[in-house]
Amino acid sequence: MREPIKAGKMDFFSYIDYAKKLKWDAVELHYNHFPDMGKDYLRKLKFHAVKSGIELGVVSGANNFTLPDPGSREESVKGLVKAVKIAEYLGCPQIRAFGGPVPEGVSKEKAFEWCVESFKKVLPVAEESGVMVGLENHGGVTLTSDDVIAILDAVDSDWIGLNMDTNNFPAEDRYSHMENVIDRIVQIHAKFFDVDENSGDTRIDYDRVLPMARDAGFNGFVSIEYEGKEDPYLAVPKASKFLRSRLREPL
Repeated sequence: MREPIKAGKMDFFSYIDYAKKLKWDAVELHYNHFPDMGKDYLRKLKFHAVKSGIELGVVSGANNFTLPDPGSREESVKGLVKAVKIAEYLGCPQIRAFGGPVPEGVSKEKAFEWCVESFKKVLPVAEESGVMVGLENHGGVTLTSDDVIAILDAVDSDWIGLNMDTNNFPAEDRYSHMENVIDRIVQIHAKFFDVDENSGDTRIDYDRVLPMARDAGFNGFVSIEYEGKEDPYLAVPKASKFLRSRLREPL
């Protein structure tokens, strides 16, 4: 529901109400869409979620750990730490995090170093707060499954895993990349473009992806990430109905 929220047609409170209407288990809250990060606002949001019976599952961070300027990277570290602290206060068990693009004129190896160095500053706070960090495969230094694994191994913390976006690995071999990292996932961003209640989506074979995750022992959040052209108020309920039919059995 990103577009209605960005347009001011929905806020986090009405988003939670919408989640209750669609019988979701939890919602994911994007860092950039918080109108206020003060304790008063967060307390009211948490109370509304508790009263609604909807779990506040994930705070989506909006960091960039490959910025060439050290000061800018440090500000991005502070932003992700802020996301961790917000998640801790709200009772969210996880945050989403990015690696970053490879800047022009910078080697991928150097961007990788910056990314790992930045995550190593965040993870002690995440561990202390009891908040899992889900690194999203989002191009740049996280383009391939090997890239993701290299970062996770270099950061070397039990408190970071993969937030697997089903559309962001290279399209020609996306399922091979998913299989390569399936045992590292802590969350799934289920991307939808052209929604069909029976088959799910025209681009992503969820009858292949979801059993893959189930067989790997995954039992976490599956977030709908709708990026199609249809009105989200029409498309998202269809995506929800499809996923519910596939996730009815315990993973």
